[in-house]
Amino acid sequence: VLGTPDKSALPSGKKLLAACERCNECERTAQDAEREITRRLACLLLEPRVGESFSCVISGVTPFGLFAEPEDFPVEGLIKIESLTDDWYIYDETRQMLLGSRTGKSWRLGQEISARLEAVSLDRLEIDFRIAGESGMPDSAPHGKHIRRRPLKDTAPMGRWRGKSSAHERKAGHAKSHAASRRRRRG
Repeated sequence: VLGTPDKSALPSGKKLLAACERCNECERTAQDAEREITRRLACLLLEPRVGESFSCVISGVTPFGLFAEPEDFPVEGLIKIESLTDDWYIYDETRQMLLGSRTGKSWRLGQEISARLEAVSLDRLEIDFRIAGESGMPDSAPHGKHIRRRPLKDTAPMGRWRGKSSAHERKAGHAKSHAASRRRRRG
């Protein structure tokens, strides 16, 4: 352990700090190795199951998508925001959710979903999912009803446009609808 066999000179000051830093470095290296082995094993086990659906829990919400953790595997996979094609989703960091700007649908941290395994990369140790089936639908308003929501504060749109029109048409359409709403308010 630390010091000499007769325990006469225990390290102190800079030597003790250096020993502590070395211990922490070794621990971080061991944790990284453990995570990589766990991820590699999960990828190996999931690779032949591409196309299957899994019961998952949303374990992370980011501006670029959702992280989902299957119930049977201690590993996360990514549901890319590009695969959520039913709306334009805005990231709300405070509430840890993606909120549909048109429909009000939301994907929240801790939400149970059904996700289909899309791809597994052993080289990059990446797992990709996509939302699957009715049980994987986001939280939303009851059928036929629209929920009015206040705008999110301090939240910039972080999603991508989900329509088929060009950027020019979207801008022109937005300007027209904005002008029409101004006319309605005035008159």
